Amino acid sequence: MLKQIISPTGSAISGACCLGFTPFLAGLSSIGAGFLINDLVLIPLFVLFLGITLWGLRKSRRHHGRNGPFVLGLVASLVAFAALWFLVPLAYAGLAALVAASAWDIVLLRRYERGIPCPEKQS
Repeated sequence: MLKQIISPTGSAISGACCLGFTPFLAGLSSIGAGFLINDLVLIPLFVLFLGITLWGLRKSRRHHGRNGPFVLGLVASLVAFAALWFLVPLAYAGLAALVAASAWDIVLLRRYERGIPCPEKQS
């Protein structure tokens, strides 16, 4: 459950740094991690966190049996990565959708663990 929280958070933070979000950049500089401001470090880190998020969504899909969070996460990851260079507000929207997909996945996993059937699966 922890990886479903950490990986989208890492994606959002590294994406915000790639986009030049000032509070994150100032925070990194103040703690001595200013070397992370370089795009040669941030973009691979961003891709790594996106991959970890998608892996977690795909793995938890096996438990609850719903494709929705994974599909939303995949589309959101592609939008966030592609919009990084073209349209900054769209990149933020992609990151927000990625966090929403992870939250949706967590809700489905909790329902699965408690034995509550999904409304779409009831006959």
